[in-house]
Amino acid sequence: MDQARNLSAWLNRLAWLAVAVWSAHYLLGIGGLFLVHPDWLFGDARLYYQATATWVAGGDPWAVSRGGIAFAGIPPTLLLNLPFLPFGEDAAWIFWPVAGMVGMAVALRRLRLPLWWLAWPPFMEGWFPGSPDMALFALAILGGGAVVAVTKPYSVPWMLGDGRWRALTIGAIIAVVTIPILPWGMFIADLPAIATTLSDQARHLSAWGTPILMVPTVAALLWLRRPGLSLVTPGLWPSSQLHYAAFSLETAARTPILALGLAIPIPGVAPLSIVAYALWVRFRDVRSRRLEGVPGSLKLT
Repeated sequence: MDQARNLSAWLNRLAWLAVAVWSAHYLLGIGGLFLVHPDWLFGDARLYYQATATWVAGGDPWAVSRGGIAFAGIPPTLLLNLPFLPFGEDAAWIFWPVAGMVGMAVALRRLRLPLWWLAWPPFMEGWFPGSPDMALFALAILGGGAVVAVTKPYSVPWMLGDGRWRALTIGAIIAVVTIPILPWGMFIADLPAIATTLSDQARHLSAWGTPILMVPTVAALLWLRRPGLSLVTPGLWPSSQLHYAAFSLETAARTPILALGLAIPIPGVAPLSIVAYALWVRFRDVRSRRLEGVPGSLKLT
């Protein structure tokens, strides 16, 4: 029994080492990419600001693009940059990356995770382009989940699994109250083009649209029950991106199976890692029940 336990612990440490090595490798790669193309750095921060400024000026925010990347967020996303309009685009360009990095560090401390998680690819894939998602994830951890729920719907499955009912309720109220002031009519009119934009710009990492992957992924998520809700986004969200998995951190940090699987930007890897995790949980539970019948002197505790 001791040998089995030691082997299991050794394999677990080796698997976590693989996660750390892959994270370092990805960080070096994406960092090098933005060194070669410095104009890409924090480009999403500028894009989101420009979309908001265009909307306030009476234009179509979904006609805004930068460097071949078009704005495709839902209308409430436009609210995020309203406070920066009096200060100009550079204020948003500075704020979102700084808030993202500082916020992630604080959130990791709140979750009692080591700071090396800052290098986790879903974080870095969102941070280098200047996505507000990193700051919003931290905001949700620190109690501001209502803003996150209304602006980033792919955070909602995680919030449901985490029981953040107050944030979800307030977020729903904000969504209803802001309907009259947001350009929902324009969004609906542009929806076919927006859907095409999302599809073209996405890496399609989830099982969505691939029945041979969707069936086992849905089965795995259902079997995992409530913890499975936090994995719905990387597992099934349409037009998924790597940084969407940042909202699954709390579950991913439990096992290297998910920590690595959700960090590899290859279509199908994330859902397969979720299926593998569900199978591992099943094996663990069966083994635990069997050990309950082992004499006390031999039973693992």
